[in-house]
Amino acid sequence: MSLCLSDGLALPDNTITKTLAILAKRRVGKTYTGSVLAEEMVAAGLPFYVLDPTGASWGLRARQALDALDAYCAASANRIEREARQEVAG
Repeated sequence: MSLCLSDGLALPDNTITKTLAILAKRRVGKTYTGSVLAEEMVAAGLPFYVLDPTGASWGLRARQALDALDAYCAASANRIEREARQEVAG
């Protein structure tokens, strides 16, 4: 399996064992490249850490928070449904 960054450009999964930096001049796609790499790592179930002193990756944190909220709501709904069925049955 590999991390596909674009057509014709993929990194091996063991990339996560390396230290990476995305360096370039302003306005050439560093944030976009980092976002694509992060999305590919999430899709592959690979852990990663983003050091972001400028806050450009806030959307990654926001998406993670929404996913956690969705999981919490689903678990709560399942619990409520299970309790309601037990109450009716018993």
